[in-house]
Amino acid sequence: MRLPLPARVEMVGHDQLSARLRVAATQPSVDLTWMALDGEAKPIFIRRFSLPPGEKWVALDQPLRLWRWSDGHVGDWDDVRQLALRIDSRDVTQLDVDDLRLTGAAPRDARATWLLRLAFGADHPPRVAQSEGFMVATEAVDAFSDEDLHRLLTDAKHARAFVRRIFIDAVRPTNDLGSPALLLIFSDNANRSGFLDRLGDAWNARIVQRDAQGFTVHDIGTATYDKERGVRRPVYLHEAVHAIVARDLRLQVGYAPHKPLQEGIANYIQLCVHPKSIDRDAYVKAFAEGVDESGKRIFKPLEFLFAPVVKGDIAGTAEAVVAGMATAA
Repeated sequence: MRLPLPARVEMVGHDQLSARLRVAATQPSVDLTWMALDGEAKPIFIRRFSLPPGEKWVALDQPLRLWRWSDGHVGDWDDVRQLALRIDSRDVTQLDVDDLRLTGAAPRDARATWLLRLAFGADHPPRVAQSEGFMVATEAVDAFSDEDLHRLLTDAKHARAFVRRIFIDAVRPTNDLGSPALLLIFSDNANRSGFLDRLGDAWNARIVQRDAQGFTVHDIGTATYDKERGVRRPVYLHEAVHAIVARDLRLQVGYAPHKPLQEGIANYIQLCVHPKSIDRDAYVKAFAEGVDESGKRIFKPLEFLFAPVVKGDIAGTAEAVVAGMATAA
């Protein structure tokens, strides 16, 4: 079912999409997906949910901050021209929809506030620095000073300026009502993994995680604090660049056709700022060894490097894979 937005109606700025739905009493629970389509009928945002049986009208509110980008498409709510409701369950004989409306007004910082609370909880406020559409936040408040975060923020701002200068007309930043791209720094891997699990639950999706120094999904970069590596690890800038490229160039980190450019940009900027993050001798050895068909050394076959993690899941970037791709490029 497709519903064009009425004239002068925009999704941007609203808090949620509300509707009343009903399925026949003889029907089991029905899986459904809301899709927000652009002018070419491409899905930008999606929201999966289930409707219980019982032949009773069910009022469902879907906060827009809980919708996620669809696979391969990045956009903003300004781009939405129509809504679609897709039935994912088989053999559905009847589905009724009524009273579809956009409700509430979303504060400009609604998404960022929600993500920070999802990441770090309400009882332990993180240390935060934000400027010009980018935010760095960490729960390791005793390790990072305000100056440390502002230095990371300055690195991200310089990286964004470089991306915009190099790609010029390809730069089409999304504007999520002031919600910034983010770098979230956790105290340990368990806390980061817990956040990604909670984010996947909120999106009604599974985020495929890997054991890596950094991991980015959509425009949300994540990493951990390591006392031995200090407060300016190369991975912080690397994941920040992934989040920036997702927002400014509309390239998804885990989408296979977008990964070569995503990884190439992130590695190039990382090595420009942190040239010692990869040992030069490793390159000399890698050129002598050539491409490793098993994918265990630095130079890997492109088919191996850019293979999708799990089709249909949301995949982020794994730092363990990143270095091999960058040197091969």
